[in-house]
Amino acid sequence: MNEQNQPLKRENPYLKKKKERPEKKPSMAKVSSHEDGGRPRRTLSDFLFEHVKLITALITIVVVISLVVATDVASLVENWMIRSEQVGKKPLSLTYVEGLTKKSGPITWADFEDFIRYNQSEAKNSITWFFKVEGTPYEIWISGVSTDQAPTYVKLFDMTTGGEMDLAKGNLDQFMKENPLPET
Repeated sequence: MNEQNQPLKRENPYLKKKKERPEKKPSMAKVSSHEDGGRPRRTLSDFLFEHVKLITALITIVVVISLVVATDVASLVENWMIRSEQVGKKPLSLTYVEGLTKKSGPITWADFEDFIRYNQSEAKNSITWFFKVEGTPYEIWISGVSTDQAPTYVKLFDMTTGGEMDLAKGNLDQFMKENPLPET
């Protein structure tokens, strides 16, 4: 047969047998004379090099756990501070709210300092305090730029019906007719 008619033989590189590799010589290993029978002693750098993936995984796990614990601790400290701030304060009563609607001057942040806040929000440009009116589904939200300035708004909300009223300008009796208290 002629060389041109013969098919070309190609070898698949993936099916090639692995070549024998010469044994690695321990470059940093030390040979002891009589302590361990002349076997090479592994050093710390040999151990670290051989277990890089394991060490990386362990460090990653430790960092993630640390972040989770730090976040939980920060949250607990914040909640504790809010609770300790509320010690000695009293619940907001409907009678007091009625008195605020009849107040001759403007409603201020100081009008609410003696009462238990169930939450507060501090954003870049505003502060909001949230109060539950005892024994009712009503809440008061007072918000403004700073507690040193007059509040932007003071609103009474019925959390069951969604009704709302500006506390300084509204009529509490009308609000209660439109958003009646549940019967007990």
